[in-house]
Amino acid sequence: MPRPKAYDETEILDRATRIFWVQGYDGTSITDLVAGTGIGRASLYAGFRDKHGLFLRCLAHYDNHYGSALLDGLQAQVGRAAAIPALFEAAARGTPDRPCGCLMVQTAQERAAQDTEAGAQVAHMFGRVERFFQGGLTEAGVADAEGRARVLLGLLIGLRVLDRTPGQDAAKAAIVASVREMVS
Repeated sequence: MPRPKAYDETEILDRATRIFWVQGYDGTSITDLVAGTGIGRASLYAGFRDKHGLFLRCLAHYDNHYGSALLDGLQAQVGRAAAIPALFEAAARGTPDRPCGCLMVQTAQERAAQDTEAGAQVAHMFGRVERFFQGGLTEAGVADAEGRARVLLGLLIGLRVLDRTPGQDAAKAAIVASVREMVS
């Protein structure tokens, strides 16, 4: 009979997600994950199969706790159309309790071409964000909501890349201003 888990899985996923978010997949070793999560190597393998299995679980955790939660929270506060510029403003501003950039964008750059499972998770999240944009644009009565939603997705991805690049405040502000114009 297997032993019960001696750790809080959500807490472990949150810790591991932050490690991957800061260091990337390739820059993260099993030793980093053991040290950063506080669980032993055997528990890590028993609970998550291997580094890749843990990474895929972290992508899903990130999507649920950061991506979906942010979109749902903004929509609840200001409505879907107003949530679009609010999302860009929040992304440009950042928060001190989160690493820079977006784990999904980072994964798209680092892993999606060679890792079909990670690529599928990234594509799923990007598709959901694009549909969110399209719904908000449609709600606001913006023409060609589908095409503009794709442009907004590209702008958001670019903004998240700029977020990891020092000295890009003016470029990020220009993207936010363009989004405000596009949605109004």
